[in-house]
Amino acid sequence: MPKNKKNTFRRVLAAAIATSGLVGALTTTTAAHAVGTSSPDGSITRSEILQRAQSWVDEQVPYSQSSAWSDSNGSYRSDCSGYISMAWHLSSALTTVTLPSVSTKLNSYDDLLPGDALDRYDNGNYNIHVVLFAGWTDSSHQTANIYTESTWGTVAHTTTMSRSAMDAGTYVPFRYNNVASDPAPAPTPITANNVHLYGLGSDNRVYDNYGNYGINKWNGFGLVDGTAGFKQITSTTTTDSTVHVYTIGSDNRIYENDGNYADGKWSGFGLVDGTAGFQQITAVATGTTVRLYALGSDNRVYENDGDYTKHSWSGFGLVDGTAGFKQITAAATTDASGNTTVHLYAIGSDNRVYDNDADLSAHKWGGFALVDGTAGYQQITAAALGTTVHLYALGSDNRIYENDGDYNAHTWTGFGLVDNTAGFKQITAVKTGASTVHLYAIGSDNRAYDNAGDYAAHKWAGFGLVDGTAGWQQLTAVASI
Repeated sequence: MPKNKKNTFRRVLAAAIATSGLVGALTTTTAAHAVGTSSPDGSITRSEILQRAQSWVDEQVPYSQSSAWSDSNGSYRSDCSGYISMAWHLSSALTTVTLPSVSTKLNSYDDLLPGDALDRYDNGNYNIHVVLFAGWTDSSHQTANIYTESTWGTVAHTTTMSRSAMDAGTYVPFRYNNVASDPAPAPTPITANNVHLYGLGSDNRVYDNYGNYGINKWNGFGLVDGTAGFKQITSTTTTDSTVHVYTIGSDNRIYENDGNYADGKWSGFGLVDGTAGFQQITAVATGTTVRLYALGSDNRVYENDGDYTKHSWSGFGLVDGTAGFKQITAAATTDASGNTTVHLYAIGSDNRVYDNDADLSAHKWGGFALVDGTAGYQQITAAALGTTVHLYALGSDNRIYENDGDYNAHTWTGFGLVDNTAGFKQITAVKTGASTVHLYAIGSDNRAYDNAGDYAAHKWAGFGLVDGTAGWQQLTAVASI
C-alpha cells in the first residue's frame, strides 16, 4: 500500500472509531512497535490490541505461513491467525481453527467492538481466514474497518469489509476471552460557548432557543413539544450531556423532559413522582446526579436526588425544617481537592437572601444563614465559576444586583448593581466557557434580554434583546456543547 494512502486511511479510521463511541482508536504514531502493559495470555485492553495491530502495519510485516516475525511484541508467525495472536498478545501463534478456543462467539455483527475478530467458517471448520475488527465506518454497521495479513506478496495492512462480504464469506464474530474495557475517560465539564434558553410562554408551553455565541446567532424559539399547563420551569445538564427540563404542572406536581442533543430527541414530559403541592423548583447537577429542590406549599424546601446512572429518584424530603421562604436557586462549587458543595439560596419572608451549604462528602447541610443583611429582593439566580458563586438578585426597583461569594476566602463582595437597566420581571444565569456568565432577563415588554459578564476582563456587555419574541413568563438556561 502506498504510504500516503496508508496514512490517509489511518486518519480516517482513527476518526471513525473515536466518533463511534467505542474505546479503541487507531494510533497515528510512527513508532516501530506497540507500547502496552499486558502480559502473554493475560488481560489486554482494546486500545492495546489496536496499538499492537498497528505496529505491524507501521513495520510493513510481510505475510508468511512459515516464518515468524520477531519484535518487541514477541515472535509470531506472520500470517492472518498469527497476526491476531500477536494483537491479542497470546503466548504463541494459534491458527484460524484454534483461535475460537481462546475466544467467545458473538451473537451478531452488531455486537462487534474494536479488537474483536472475524473468523471465516467453511465446511464445518474455521480454516480459511481471520481478520481483526477495528470499528464501523457508519452508524448503520454496513462497512467495517479491519486489520489483516491477507495473502502472499502483501504486508500487514488496513482495509474495509462490507457487511454483505462478511455474510457471503460466512465470517463469524469472536471476542478474546481476556479482553478488557479501557478505563472510562473523566467526564468532560461543560465549557462550551453555546446556550439552550428555555422560555415558558404565555400559552404555558415550553420553548427552546439555541444560542451559538461562536457565531453570535440564535436559532429562534420553537416548541419543545406541545404539552401545556405549566406554571414554572428550571433546567440543568448532567455530564452525559443530557439536558433535563423540569416543570411544575397545573396540578402542582413536577414533570421532567430529557433532551438528548446527540440525536435531537426529547423523552417527553413525565412525572418525577406523584408528590404535589410545590410552588417553585430549581435544579443543580453534580456528575450524573441531579439535585432537585422544590419550595412546598408550607414554604419549606424539599430535595429529591435523581441518579441517572441508576434511573432512580430518592424521593422528596425536607432539607431542614426552616420555613417562610418565597423563592430558591442553587449552584455547585468544587474545590482543588475535588470536593463538591451545593449552595442553596432562598429569599426569606423578610425579602433577604439566605444560604445553606451541603457538604456532599459528609452528607450534611450547614443550615440557612443570611448572605448579608440587604433586603428588598424579589428573585435570585446563581452561577458558579470555580469556587466563586455569582449570585444575582432582582430588586424591588426591578434592577439586577450581584453579590460574589468566594468560598475559598469565605467572603462576599456585597450586592451592587450589574448595571442601571430597570424594568425586569425575572432573571436566570448560566456559565459558559471558563470565565463568562450569561444573564438572561424578561423585560417589561415580556421579551428576553441577554447580558454577558466576562469575569476575566471584569466587564459586562450590556443588555440586548435575544430576539423580538414576546410573551415570556419565565426563562431558564443551560450551557450546551
